[in-house]
Amino acid sequence: MCVSVLGRTLNMENNMNEERDRKRKATWAVFGPLKEATDQVTTTNYALIFLIQQSSQHSVMQRRRGLILRARQEHYKQLTERLNDAS
Repeated sequence: MCVSVLGRTLNMENNMNEERDRKRKATWAVFGPLKEATDQVTTTNYALIFLIQQSSQHSVMQRRRGLILRARQEHYKQLTERLNDAS
């Protein structure tokens, strides 16, 4: 009796293992194309993030350049006014 119960238990476990392995293979078969798609999206996201960072850095540098030029112009204007007042 004990041996037959043990045999049935082992058979059930083997069937469950086969079922689990089959489901695992099916899941990986579906996951393969999904992984490729997510990798492409991730790569695209990194490219977009890089472009956004570059454009924001560029606009910050443009603003700084503009501020520096305005400050220089104001400074030269003040110097010119002082020189004109002195003469």
